[in-house]
Amino acid sequence: MEAVIAILATLLLATALVAAWLLRDRRAAHQRAQSAQHDADTLRAQLAAQDHAHTAYANQLEARLAERDKALRDAFSAAANDVLKSNEQQFLSIADQKLTHQLKPVADTLKELKDTSARIEKERHTSFGDLNAQLRAAHNATELLRKETGSLVNALRKPQVRGRYGEIQLRRVVELAGMRDYCDFDEQATTRDADGRALRPDCVVRLPNDRHIVIDAKNNTERYMEAFRAETPEQAEAHLKAFAKAVLEQARALAKKQYWREYKGSPDVVVMFIPGEQFIDAALQHEPELLEIAARHKVLIAGPASLIGLLRAVWVGWREKSISANIEHLLKLGQELHNRAAIMLQHMDKLGAAISTTAAQYNNLVGSVDRNLMPTLRKFEKSKVSSGKTLIEPKPRTVEPATSKHLPPPPTQPSLLDEP
Repeated sequence: MEAVIAILATLLLATALVAAWLLRDRRAAHQRAQSAQHDADTLRAQLAAQDHAHTAYANQLEARLAERDKALRDAFSAAANDVLKSNEQQFLSIADQKLTHQLKPVADTLKELKDTSARIEKERHTSFGDLNAQLRAAHNATELLRKETGSLVNALRKPQVRGRYGEIQLRRVVELAGMRDYCDFDEQATTRDADGRALRPDCVVRLPNDRHIVIDAKNNTERYMEAFRAETPEQAEAHLKAFAKAVLEQARALAKKQYWREYKGSPDVVVMFIPGEQFIDAALQHEPELLEIAARHKVLIAGPASLIGLLRAVWVGWREKSISANIEHLLKLGQELHNRAAIMLQHMDKLGAAISTTAAQYNNLVGSVDRNLMPTLRKFEKSKVSSGKTLIEPKPRTVEPATSKHLPPPPTQPSLLDEP
C-alpha cells in the first residue's frame, strides 16, 4: 500500500514538475511572442515610414521627370519646327521646280486640248448649222417623197401604168442579172398562135443551143393596195383574199396562152413575174397552194429575187458556151500554129545546113588565101609597096551546135497548153 502511495506521490510530483515546467515555458513563449509582436510592429512602422518616404521620393522623381520630359518635348518641338520649316521651304522649292518641269508637257497638252476643244466647239456649231440644214432638206425630201408616193399610188391604180411598172421592174431585174450586156432577151416580141391570135410576152430569154424561156410580167396589185387603205382589219383581209384569187386567175389565164408551143426549144413552162416579193407573200398567206396550182398549169411564179437566180443560171450557161467556143477556136489556132511551126522548122534545118556548107566553103577560101595570096602580099610590104593599110589575117570559122548555154531560159509560168 505504501509502495502504491509512494508511486502515486512520485507521479504527482512528476506531474507537478512537468506542469510547472510547461507553465514557465508557456510564459517564456508568451513573452517571446509579445517581444516578436513588438518587433513586428516596430518593423511595420519602419516599413510604413520607408514606404511613405519612397512614395514621396517617387512622386518627386515623377514630377522632375515630367518637367524634364516637357522641357525635352518643347525643345524637340522647337527644333523639329525649325527643321521642318527649313525642309518644307527647301522641299517646296525643289518640288515647285520639278513639278513645273514635269507639268510642262501636261500644261502644253492642256493648252492643245483647250485649242482643240475650241476648234471642235467651233466645228460643232458649224456642223449643227449644217445638220439643221440637212434636217430641213430631209424634211422637204420626205414631204416630196410623200407627195410622189401619193402620186405613184394614184398612178398605179391605172392598168396601163401598172403594166408599165411591171415591165420596168422586169427590165431592171434582167439588167441586175447581167443579161442585158449579153443581149440575151427580147422585150415585147410578138408572135401568133395556130389560130392567128397575137401572143406578145413581156420578155423572151434566149438560152444556149437555140432555146427560149418566156416571161410575162403581171402587176395587178390594185386589191393589194386597197387592203392598206382599208378602214377595218376585216376589209383589209377581204381585199387580200381577192388579191390572192386574182393572182391565181392570172396564172391560169397565162397557162392558156401556151407560149411554149410557139417558141422553138422552149421548155413546157412560162414564167409569171410579179414585181415584188411582198405581193407573192401576201398571196401565199391567203392561197397557200398558189405555187403548186400554178406549177400544175406549167406556170412558174417568180419575184425579183428568184428571177435573178434563174437569169444568172442562164448567164452561166451562156458563159460556159462562150468558153467552149473559145476552146474550139483555141484548138484550131493550136493546130494552125503547129503546122506553121513545122514548116518553119524545116526552113530552119535547111538554113542550118546551108550555114554549115557556107562555113566549110569559107574555111576553104581562107586556106587558099593564106597559101596563095598572103605570101605575095607580104612580099609587097617588104618591098615597101603597099597602100599603108594593115592586112587582116583571115581566120577560119567554126559553126558550133547550139547548147543549153546558148538557149534562152525556160518560161517561169507554165503554158496553158502544157500537159499535166
